[in-house]
Amino acid sequence: RATAKRKDTFAADLKKRLDAATAECDKLKEAAANDESEVKLREMREEVDRKQALIVQLKSKAEEEAKKAAALAAMSEQERNSESTQRLRREVDRKTEIIKTHDKKID
Repeated sequence: RATAKRKDTFAADLKKRLDAATAECDKLKEAAANDESEVKLREMREEVDRKQALIVQLKSKAEEEAKKAAALAAMSEQERNSESTQRLRREVDRKTEIIKTHDKKID
């Protein structure tokens, strides 16, 4: 009986130690999971910061390209207007010459 009692006591003691070790292991796993999630959160925040910086850079570049396009459009419009003005002047000059010839014939 004494041997059986000692074995039961030893088994109960081992069971308590095992339960305590299991609880400690669970706490460590939870802490590790929290640390891992904090690392992931930090990495995600860094990724968000990088992407926001890229967005700012791309917006700036897009605004610059839009300004260039607007300037080119204005220059193109000015060139077309200049060509149109020259064409109209030539037409006026031609008609003025026709009128002068008619005036000479009338005289």
